[in-house]
Amino acid sequence: MLTSYGSKEARQQWRKILDRILFKQGDVLIKRNDLPIAVMIPATDYLLIQEELEQKREAEEAQSFLEAWRAGKEETITLDELYKELGIEKK
Repeated sequence: MLTSYGSKEARQQWRKILDRILFKQGDVLIKRNDLPIAVMIPATDYLLIQEELEQKREAEEAQSFLEAWRAGKEETITLDELYKELGIEKK
């Protein structure tokens, strides 16, 4: 079960929130100005999903770059130019 707290209330209830997470009584959503900012989950749960989360973030970053490139907002260079820039001799 997800319980939400405003940022001010979360500061005041910090120990209660940590105990809730520790004893697996549910996850906690922290809001600021009524906007969701962060979710607290047990560290063991995070470790289980960490790799999947990183892959999702990398995919979103790649998609964002691709969209910017298609819109002409990203400069590109050829592979030969990259080798030259990095000082790598092409084999």
